[in-house]
Parts: sequence; C-alpha cells; structure tokens
Amino acid sequence: MGLAAPTFQVSDLVAGHEIEPAFTVTHEHVFKGDEAESLWDLYESAIGPLDEVAALRHLDAKEVVMGAFADSRITKVVGWAGNEPIALSMITKHLELVPETSPAFFRNRFPERAEDDTIFYGMAVLVKPTQRGMSMFSRICIEVLSIPAKVGGVMVFDTCKFNRDNFAADEIIGHIVSTFPKSTLSVIDQQTWFAAEMSGPLN
Repeated sequence: MGLAAPTFQVSDLVAGHEIEPAFTVTHEHVFKGDEAESLWDLYESAIGPLDEVAALRHLDAKEVVMGAFADSRITKVVGWAGNEPIALSMITKHLELVPETSPAFFRNRFPERAEDDTIFYGMAVLVKPTQRGMSMFSRICIEVLSIPAKVGGVMVFDTCKFNRDNFAADEIIGHIVSTFPKSTLSVIDQQTWFAAEMSGPLN
C-alpha cells in the first residue's frame, strides 16, 4: 500500500515568501501632496548623482520640480511597482517650459511640425537606481515615444555623455525608435565642454 499523496494549498507554497509587486505604467498630468513627494524622492535619487559626472546641471531645485509635477501641461509617464513609483518620464509640447533650450531652434528645424503643434520635448527619463535595467527603461521609453508617434510628431531630448558611455542610452533609444514604422533618430545639435588648464601667465 503506497503512501497517501500530500495535500496542500497554493497559499501554503507562497507563505513566508514576499510576492513581487506587479509593474504597471500610467500616464498622469498632475501630482501633488504625498504622491509628488514620492516622485521627488525618486527624481532626486536618480538624477542627483549626475551632477558629479556631467557638466550640465541635471538636478533642479525641489520647488522647480514640484512645480513641474503639478503642471498639467507636462505629461508624466510613471512606472509603478505596486504603489511605489520606480520610473518617471516627463514630456511636453509647451517648449517654453524647458528654459535651458531654445524653442525657436526646434520650430525652425521642424517647421511643419511647429505649425501642427507636434514638437514634443522629453524632459526626463529616469529609473530608480535599484530597479535599473533594460526592461523598465525601455518600457518607459516606448510609452513616451508613443505620444508623438500617435500624431506623427517629433520628440526632442538630450542625454549626457556619461549616460551614453556607461548605459548606451542613445543606442537603446535609437533601437526603440527604429521599431516604430518609418521612424529615425538623429543628432540635431551638440555642445562640447572644454577645459583650458593654464600653468602660468604669458611672459
């Protein structure tokens, strides 16, 4: 006579094991209060370190960022692990909201899209340091690129040399862009930082 087969419930198998939260992505327009504070914590942890490795200042003052979170003219694409924000991108077609750039340059470069009001600026793409990887970054990029793609528009963005050299950010984004029909990625401008190290005055 054989031994009786053990009986168990599925709940017994997962008891004592932490269940990974499901990843979701949402499109939002306004964040205030505790949700905005959570996004600020994410922003600061992901962007702050770049100020030590990139010449262009990346980390904006908290009041500036919180203002962007509350501005409905800026679309926020957020990646969530359960209720925790772990990835964020911000995109807008209100070019004057990006003070470090020249809206006139983009409108001159893309006159037809300027007329149609389909020039978008990708203001940020960031992922929580402990969650960085191809999956979440790519998923957020796909969501963001889908916004101008739906109206046949153009998305302009910048990335620092550190992110290109260490994370191949431009290559990853270029690959994603190429998956959209008849879409391409190109460099439209560059700014190079020089250092003249002077050892002494002229004789």
